[in-house]
Amino acid sequence: MKRAFTIRSPIFLHPAKTARILSMRIGNTNKVADISAYSSVVSNIAIPKVTVIFNPCAGRANRKYLLEIFSWLPGNITLIETQHPGHAREIAFRIPSTTRLFVAGGDGTINEVLNGLVDARIIGRNIPPLGIIPMGTANVLAIEIGMDFRTEAIADYVQNGVEADIFPGMANGRAFMLMAGVGADAQTVADISPRLKRWIGKGAYVWQGLITTLRGNQPAFTITANGQTTHATGVIATHAAHYAGKYILAPDASLRHHNLDIIILSATGRIAKLRYALALLCSRLSQSKDVRVIKTKEIIICSSAPNAALQIDGEAWGRLPCHVCLSDHAIRLIMPLGSATA
Repeated sequence: MKRAFTIRSPIFLHPAKTARILSMRIGNTNKVADISAYSSVVSNIAIPKVTVIFNPCAGRANRKYLLEIFSWLPGNITLIETQHPGHAREIAFRIPSTTRLFVAGGDGTINEVLNGLVDARIIGRNIPPLGIIPMGTANVLAIEIGMDFRTEAIADYVQNGVEADIFPGMANGRAFMLMAGVGADAQTVADISPRLKRWIGKGAYVWQGLITTLRGNQPAFTITANGQTTHATGVIATHAAHYAGKYILAPDASLRHHNLDIIILSATGRIAKLRYALALLCSRLSQSKDVRVIKTKEIIICSSAPNAALQIDGEAWGRLPCHVCLSDHAIRLIMPLGSATA
């Protein structure tokens, strides 16, 4: 049953930690309480059962979607709005383990929060379980764990989701939930226009991918895994079966597995890149004759090209060489009840 609630205008908090935090009491009353302090002593304030980190740059439509989800939820919710890139990581690092933490955003924002939690685990702190409220372009993680995108279904997931231990991947020290890759996909992500992405969503990746393909220049990579070295024109180290939405990249991959599936592309030229793209759209890339799939816990990727791009969870990040492995520190990922991944 949906419940009515109101939200007062948020206040700005401690200047050193400029986060907006709203505490909402959802019920038959219209009373709303504001938490008016957030700092490095966040563990000293009363945190409700559910805390949501939200990127206000997600837009008005996503804000409306989020509030619609909240209208289905009983009890107290703390909403924290990020203020700048990297802020979600800073916030997640300080959230105590006594709350269930949810990220309202896309795979990039989820990655920021994941890294904040891994940072906390590395120094021996307990961390909250992590859930997601999908609001991105591709929402790969949400699809991977079998989420239903209807508002009432997400509200049920927030209340009743089950926890599973997941060991994230690591690429040059940065954690990833889904994948890290080099080659045409990474170059597409690096070159894409943020404005075009906001305007046409997934279509921006198609357009930029076409431009990347037509350029023709294609750096070569050397990968070392399981004691063997091989050459490739593209490499994706994935912890998930899905890629760029609902497309199947690695059918046997799973977040619960204690290894990574490495997709190795070896053909060169524009025609090969187009063929790979079409195979991916048909969820048959791993079955292509010049594509290898290996399983490993660690891989090193090098390239003689000085500016070869690297993508992590669909965001451009860093350069080569790259050391990819599984983290030693598990996080508790909240899965939908009945999810095949759980």
